[in-house]
Amino acid sequence: MAKTIVLIESGEMADTLERRLAGAGHLVRTATDLQKATKLLWNEKFDAIVANPDVLGMDCETFRSKIRLRFGADLPIVLIATWSSLATCRGCKDVFCTALRCVDAPADPDEVLNKLRSLLDKVPYEAPVTMGNGGRVKLSRREREVLSLLRRGCTNREIAQKLYIVEKVVEKHIANICGKLGVRNRTEAVALSYRRHIQ
Repeated sequence: MAKTIVLIESGEMADTLERRLAGAGHLVRTATDLQKATKLLWNEKFDAIVANPDVLGMDCETFRSKIRLRFGADLPIVLIATWSSLATCRGCKDVFCTALRCVDAPADPDEVLNKLRSLLDKVPYEAPVTMGNGGRVKLSRREREVLSLLRRGCTNREIAQKLYIVEKVVEKHIANICGKLGVRNRTEAVALSYRRHIQ
């Protein structure tokens, strides 16, 4: 049973998500205001977080950074939109907003539950990539995050800082990406990612 906290401004949405998650076996705590959210986050331990960072008056990146410092890099986080933040969420180009982490529809309980389940079960997000020879390869969620940062021109050190991992792990991910894509180096990997629309 995963102890999960739901942070969202709307009491109605919080109740809906609480019922859906509790029905799936989660022990759920909810907070709809800054004071209660802060108290719960700093006084209790959680196995997962479902949140709209607006509750704490933060943007997504600041929220994630603070939560990672408090609970560690492996804590599953699903970020959700509300009607008031929907335009911002849909316009977001944040590398962390992968298919497993964000719900850019206003708190769809089924989508939240499915994404949370994937993170808790540690099921990697591996969408197939079609290569020029008709073959298909799969990049893990983390490899896609690294590739996305490579496309932005980030150094290994910058990637390590953004993903909360060490540089040696970044190097390993880059080697795996190059191996899977059949290229010799990061420059070729980035070029191929643009040609094949790999994101």
